[in-house]
Amino acid sequence: MKTIKKFLCNKRTTLILLILLSIKPLVFSQKISEDKFWTNFTKSPNITLTPTYQTYSIEYDFGNMAVKVGDPPKVQGLEFKKNDADLLLKIYVKGIYVENKKLNETKARNGMRYYYSLSYKAEYGYDLVENKTGKTIYSFERAGGPYDTRDFESRSDLETYMQNALIGDLTKALLSYTQKKVDYDLSEHNYEVRLAASKIEGESDAYKDINKATEEFKNAISGKKISKGTPAPYIQVWEKHLSKADWGNKKSQINKKVANALINNLCAAYLLMEDYTNMKEKSSLFEKNNSGILASLTASPSFEIDGSYTGPSSGYHTIIKNSRPVNVYTPTFIEFSSDLIEK
Repeated sequence: MKTIKKFLCNKRTTLILLILLSIKPLVFSQKISEDKFWTNFTKSPNITLTPTYQTYSIEYDFGNMAVKVGDPPKVQGLEFKKNDADLLLKIYVKGIYVENKKLNETKARNGMRYYYSLSYKAEYGYDLVENKTGKTIYSFERAGGPYDTRDFESRSDLETYMQNALIGDLTKALLSYTQKKVDYDLSEHNYEVRLAASKIEGESDAYKDINKATEEFKNAISGKKISKGTPAPYIQVWEKHLSKADWGNKKSQINKKVANALINNLCAAYLLMEDYTNMKEKSSLFEKNNSGILASLTASPSFEIDGSYTGPSSGYHTIIKNSRPVNVYTPTFIEFSSDLIEK
């Protein structure tokens, strides 16, 4: 009798184990893959000036410094006039002084080299003023930043430079930056950009939906000049799935890893649409959910843009394109969008 009971018990246990093993746990395994590709991006002027205005002139203010200004920056195809123009572009670089400095020593072939890494305060930027009314219609201003001096063979040469030539060099550097900023802000630019389109490998209808949109997005824009509305259908798909993100649950279908991939796709699409408000919103969502001790392990979404770019950037490097080395900048989406909408 005991043998029969033992047999039935073992049989029941085996059956329960088989049932449990046959039930697939609801855990979504994801692996993110990225395809990088080149396309064209048109950055419109930050403000439309034509056809309301046809001409502009320039006024410089360097405080008590004498500075060679060079050719005038471009302003959205307007004609440059020395006087009596529709618009007056006021460029200023003044009030420069060193706030903090740190001495750096590096070994060179012929001995030591010395330079300062410093922070400075300054008033620099530009105002675009309507001559008839005196109204400022656009402006840009900064109040300081970091700067590395030239390097020298001796400490005494470095100190002589700091006393006599630093302010002049820094003024020229800030003028060059401001002139490039005028062109970047006020004229249309066509850039080549390399974007990353993310796919999610895993068994899920949601992933299939996401990946289908990603592949169609890539095919629609690769190497082409597109209309601003082209990315709209793919944005709709990615936004739908991002809205279901469960950032704190690694086992969820749209977990942190998948949500980050969706944000990368959305930022790329919003860039091409010049929808900087939504780009910043998505970038900020990424920053919020990837902060803390491990934040450095997850890079903020970025893109590559050709060497003619003069906007904000986290880095600059050389890549091989069409078998040739080319220089590219790597702005993050959040710094790119913030620069254009935070005025």
